[in-house]
Amino acid sequence: MENEVLVAWGFDWYAIGRTTGELVDRILRGTDPGTIPTVLVEDTEQMSMVLNPAVARRLGITLSPEVLAQADTIIGE
Repeated sequence: MENEVLVAWGFDWYAIGRTTGELVDRILRGTDPGTIPTVLVEDTEQMSMVLNPAVARRLGITLSPEVLAQADTIIGE
């Protein structure tokens, strides 16, 4: 059996890449980096939770609807 994870919690790397690209585009188009609002830079810190209910079932864990509702992504159903 391959390694599988029940839950993963971390940065949303896709969102970080998208925001980084937008910031680079602004700078390359002539925006002074010092004038870019810090909220755009800090926004890249959003976190994401991924749940795998199939692993939970194999471990005998029941994930409540509240927990499932908090997940950004559900895999392995």
